[in-house]
Amino acid sequence: MRPLVVLWMALATLVVSAGLPHSATNRHGVGSEALMQLINDLRSQPFTELHHLVVVKNGNIITEIHAAPYRATDTHNQFSASKMLTALAVGLAVQDGKLSLDDKLGDISVRHLLTMTSGKQVNTQIRDTSDNWMESWLALPGTAPGKKFAYDTMSAFILSALVQRATGCTMLDYLRERIFQPMGITDVEWELSPDGINTGGWGVRCSTLSMAMLGQLVLQRGQWNGKQLIDAQWIDMMIQDQLPSLGIIPSHRDDYNHGYGFQMWLNAYPGTVRAQGNFGQLVYIVPADSLVIAVNAAATDQLAILRVVQRDAPLLSSRKATNLPLLNNLLALPLPQGKCWSQDSDTLLVTLASNKHGIQSLELRRDSARAWLDICRDDGTSERISLGCNHWEYGRLAGTPPYNIGAKNRFSGMDKGFSVAGAYAWTMGHQLLIQLHYVDWYSSLSILIDLHRGVATLTSNTSANRSEIVTCSVDVNDQQTTFHACRTAWIAGCVALLVILFVIAMGFAVRCMIGKE
Repeated sequence: MRPLVVLWMALATLVVSAGLPHSATNRHGVGSEALMQLINDLRSQPFTELHHLVVVKNGNIITEIHAAPYRATDTHNQFSASKMLTALAVGLAVQDGKLSLDDKLGDISVRHLLTMTSGKQVNTQIRDTSDNWMESWLALPGTAPGKKFAYDTMSAFILSALVQRATGCTMLDYLRERIFQPMGITDVEWELSPDGINTGGWGVRCSTLSMAMLGQLVLQRGQWNGKQLIDAQWIDMMIQDQLPSLGIIPSHRDDYNHGYGFQMWLNAYPGTVRAQGNFGQLVYIVPADSLVIAVNAAATDQLAILRVVQRDAPLLSSRKATNLPLLNNLLALPLPQGKCWSQDSDTLLVTLASNKHGIQSLELRRDSARAWLDICRDDGTSERISLGCNHWEYGRLAGTPPYNIGAKNRFSGMDKGFSVAGAYAWTMGHQLLIQLHYVDWYSSLSILIDLHRGVATLTSNTSANRSEIVTCSVDVNDQQTTFHACRTAWIAGCVALLVILFVIAMGFAVRCMIGKE
């Protein structure tokens, strides 16, 4: 059996795409040794969870890997890699004669917005406080446009607003009709601003395979299955450094900043471009080698992901294929391992001190068939999540997962909802480890409760300060659930308020009676 076939069977769940066929590596000039090096180098980065990897060579998927509990069908938040889609939408509007590069908002042209040279002060906080982002952005101070490059994700939102104004539909609907449907892409969602505009600079949720396909569309200069979906000349402008044409010469170049096209970065590796998002979202395109590498991860250092891909990409053009011993479940993320239950009771209630996650209490419960976790939050909301012992249990999330972006109206447009994979185990007899992965989003939360010390450690994959240690109290019982506790607290508060109002009313009535006498 060929080594890559073994790799697929052992490590991956394959998705057969109508747009991109799967193929063995050595027929397309890529060795399994080079692929294994890329995989291992990505996984070895500190504070990095590798969720998905898709590599396309000569229009064929040569590997598609998903790290359990993440699955092939799971979508992923793409963060600023969304800007590649924004550039495609603007290109369609220009192609249709609905926009031009010289159209302006005041002194700021569409070209300035595409190249991050608007001159506006960079201020992403306006999306957290304002209900009209365009108005707030236009009110920001600035200098003359076209004089300086300053990366500003709000510029992409302004482009989205201009496309919507020019076409009469959101960018998502525009792209869905003209790009996604012809390519067979059906899983794209895009967040909306408070006034119903796709966020542009961030907010796309789709599969890693869909991002790889869109990268392949860029590599093929807008052509798909023999049809030109978008002008080749526009794609050329997207992937060429546009700053010199504006007279902007960067003071230095590094791994991250080696030029900027239309909403896409140029790489230090000559002739290559990328779309890149926070936490390690990446679409890396090498036109000369007909190579696309798409990564979705949760990494606190997104540049580490870029450096690995940039260093290993040339190896993927090697024609040397080497048989390697493969380890089963190589890409699986850490799964809690230990005993399934070490308490006499069927319920363990843990009350937490104040924490940045806003979690008030956790309750682990079990019956003869399953275990689950009830989470009660400071705002009175609650969530029930199924847990597997030494395996992942999947369930739908009633609320929304952790998110590092606090923009108003966030999660709007995410109509498919969210899923969570949960697992638990008792370790060392007195430590309870719970792991939650929001598998069609990007974030995860690890909870380690030490019964002997009376502390809980909450670890997020989305924060530079990843772990927070808080005191906790533990109550073992088999009656009260967290859902009941949350509800009881609110009911008690309402009853207390009614009692207070009743006392005030009675006092007022007595005073009135005394006054009449």
